[in-house]
Amino acid sequence: MVRTGLAVVAMLVAAACGGAAASPTPAATTTPATVNVGYSEPVADNLPLYIASDAGLFSKRNLTANVQQVTSTQGIPALLSGQIDIDDIGGSEVLSAAAQGADLVILGTLTPLNPYSIYVAPGITSASDLKGKRAAITRPGASLDIGLHTGLQRLGLDPDKDVTYLSTGSVPNVIAAMLSGQAQVTVSKPPESLQLDAKGFKVLMDLSKEKIPAANTSITARRSWVATHKDVVQRYIDAIIEGIAREKRDRSYALQTLAKWTKSTDDAANLASYNLYSGIVQSLPYSRPEQLAPAQAQLGKTNDKVKNFDLSRLSDSSFIKNAASRGLGK
Repeated sequence: MVRTGLAVVAMLVAAACGGAAASPTPAATTTPATVNVGYSEPVADNLPLYIASDAGLFSKRNLTANVQQVTSTQGIPALLSGQIDIDDIGGSEVLSAAAQGADLVILGTLTPLNPYSIYVAPGITSASDLKGKRAAITRPGASLDIGLHTGLQRLGLDPDKDVTYLSTGSVPNVIAAMLSGQAQVTVSKPPESLQLDAKGFKVLMDLSKEKIPAANTSITARRSWVATHKDVVQRYIDAIIEGIAREKRDRSYALQTLAKWTKSTDDAANLASYNLYSGIVQSLPYSRPEQLAPAQAQLGKTNDKVKNFDLSRLSDSSFIKNAASRGLGK
């Protein structure tokens, strides 16, 4: 769809503008509008988007949302080139691009807490047993990698010294590495984690219960586009908030929608995913600087621009505040 890499991003980057946009007025619904929306993976993180699309929450606001999957490596270039207007994408990718000057802003966070659990191979019973072992990740700097580093640190380990890392390239490959014995520790979540449960892998820590801030799925757009499409953005955010409310109150419909978009007929996996994410997503999905702190801590080890980036510049909560002022999210 688009070429990826720093060279592409650099060509598309515009200087980021500081400060949040002024609070928009309530969105008019009489003027038809279209928005092109991307999501990185067909997973339960994106249920509010799927429900908003299928339940007519966009169309009732006279908004046509063209929803398409755009892989995480293509998401930032697609946003910056204007191929998509809004993207559900990992906060770490957004932070990396914004630190290089990309014209991006996070409008909300659908996964505001670390959703992972630390899984270890059979026979490992404590954190000290992990010293010298190999950890499976997708790629350095990705959400899974950041989640694993955060988890290992919570266990009292030094993530950079006590384990070595195997970059597998994808979540299915992470699971395969664990099952084959190539790696002895990772972080996982439903539905993939059910494969590890079935084979006797143990959970050392459920990070979702630790309430660790995260930005695994961030509603992201170009700041310049937002500034000229405030009415469209407000309608979009209103629909997402209503989608979250439907997700939380209507489990049957949410499961039906999840099965459709993920193309999964595994009822147990779908239910496990729903139970996790319907509990994590907030009724008003504010984007907050602390959600990006774990990503900044990890990526900043090798990138001074990320390390010194002012996280408050990346969030614009004005649209969610506007929706809240009109009673949405209650």
